[in-house]
Amino acid sequence: MKSLLTLLLSSILCVTAYAQTDQRLEQFLAMFSDSNVLMDISYTVTLKNAPAVLNQGTLKGNASLSIQGNMYAMDGSGLVIKCDGTSVQIEDTSAKEVIYEPVCNDVRDGGYLMNPTMLFNKLDDVFRLDRVTSDNQSDIYLLVSREQCGIENCRLDFNMTSGKLTYAEFLMSDGNVVKVNVSSFKVASPAPESEFTLKLPSAYGADWVVTDLR
Repeated sequence: MKSLLTLLLSSILCVTAYAQTDQRLEQFLAMFSDSNVLMDISYTVTLKNAPAVLNQGTLKGNASLSIQGNMYAMDGSGLVIKCDGTSVQIEDTSAKEVIYEPVCNDVRDGGYLMNPTMLFNKLDDVFRLDRVTSDNQSDIYLLVSREQCGIENCRLDFNMTSGKLTYAEFLMSDGNVVKVNVSSFKVASPAPESEFTLKLPSAYGADWVVTDLR
């Protein structure tokens, strides 16, 4: 569950990183460079090799995201994930478990799984824009991977009027499919960095399992 939600966050955040030459994507990227971007999402992850405990191989849930520079916070499905740009904290409140992990700085070594915001500056090297189509409401972008980064391709739907991201779909290298509906997308003034500060391991009680891999 922890790895799936972190993968989901990585998938969502990767869409913010692709600027290249497309004006809409450049404008979208600019929102994340100097603002606090807030999103409410619902998602479905279809697993190619699903554990028997999952109904029909799918995982569904909702989450709230806050993204600012190289920091982010995600709250959803019983997990609270925070990254201060250097380390990631994954807190499972129901299981009373928390894991700290360092951020890797290499996209191709999977570093974006721990801090997907690093793709803001590097995804041009990893993805290319394949084509753009439209329906009655949205401009639809298809991005294809240049490198082995865990995501084969992704589809991004932007509302024609507002320019906001409304839907994203990702085909992962392991065959899993992530579908994300964005119900709320807001751009706010930068939040205090304290909102992305990790708790100290000592802040957890004796009934918590604390794993610090930093």
